Amino acid sequence: MEKLHNDDIQSAYDYIHFLNQKRRPVAAKKENNPVGELEQNSEQPVGSFTWEEVAREISNKLSKPSYDTWFNRTSGEKISPTTYMIRSETEFQKEWLESRYIKMLTEVIGKLNGSPLDLQFTIGKTIPKNGVV
Repeated sequence: MEKLHNDDIQSAYDYIHFLNQKRRPVAAKKENNPVGELEQNSEQPVGSFTWEEVAREISNKLSKPSYDTWFNRTSGEKISPTTYMIRSETEFQKEWLESRYIKMLTEVIGKLNGSPLDLQFTIGKTIPKNGVV
């Protein structure tokens, strides 16, 4: 077995430090901020975000009736490093989201991810907040 040298240990330490630096801030809405600016929190790695974060950002951009009509019964998840899947309950809702909200969804998801993602839309049971379908 080969003995580790200080240079090897330092290289491993530097690599771990590099990986930790790639973590990005989590988007968390300030309670007392009426314009919806985001606080910085370094708990979540780059590219890791929830549908609830997406929904919160979108709800800040839409009227309550529009949000309730088009986004209340939707869910989403990252299905690959480059693709995000958005689930709706009906074909009509899916087509409406694709045609009317694609730009907003692309911007919000890209911002939360740290880089743009391809969006795919599908119909199916949405994933409720408690995770039980």
